[in-house]
Amino acid sequence: MQNKRYLVIIGDIVKSREIIDREKIQSIFHEKITPGANLALSEMINFDDNIVSSFTVTIGDEFQGVLKSATRLFKFLYEFEYNIKHATTENIDFRYGLGVGEITTKINKNAAIGMDGPAFYNARKSIEIARANNLKNSFKSDSGNDDYINILLRWLSLENKKWSFQKFQVIHLKKDGWTQKQIAERLNISQPAVSKVLKTTPVQLTEQTEQLIEDQINSLLKEKQAVTYSMVAEPNYKYNSKPRKNR
Repeated sequence: MQNKRYLVIIGDIVKSREIIDREKIQSIFHEKITPGANLALSEMINFDDNIVSSFTVTIGDEFQGVLKSATRLFKFLYEFEYNIKHATTENIDFRYGLGVGEITTKINKNAAIGMDGPAFYNARKSIEIARANNLKNSFKSDSGNDDYINILLRWLSLENKKWSFQKFQVIHLKKDGWTQKQIAERLNISQPAVSKVLKTTPVQLTEQTEQLIEDQINSLLKEKQAVTYSMVAEPNYKYNSKPRKNR
């Protein structure tokens, strides 16, 4: 397994302890992260070839999975979030720690547990950074491109926080290949309202930024050793290694 890199994703629900019907959300959450649900979702968007180890609930509202590629990563995350948000009236959000590196133990294809290595260490540090800095996404790979990718992710985090659930639905359905007319009928809104959302500069930049991030991560996954240069100044992130408090 040496010299082969993987992308590990650790995710959780933001401020889950503040959710009113926590039991219902936990039930939906666990239902959507079974191996069967993983397979159905990934096959629907042609993502199944990317999954090395199925996404698995680890502790509480935290889950993790192992990928071999970042291609269509954001489409997968949009689809995952949509399936959960659409099943509840609660206003819930997710955050993700992304880590690239080697896995030094045997790969468990059925569930993303019982494995170890830099990919997991980097993903763990990433989600702690995301929690400490109130970000939706954070990334670590011990390469010179980390800062570049994190600045793009930070912009995405700030933009995503401005989205209403309806705006999220419009963007998600567009990514799913729906026409503006179909989206308008599904959401019971006017077609001009759909067009207005999709034509805004931030929405268009979001799609381009996501593609750029996926391409950059894929480049790192193909490298045999870490890059030694830095493309941009290091952001002022402070990693909090203390045990997290109840959210």
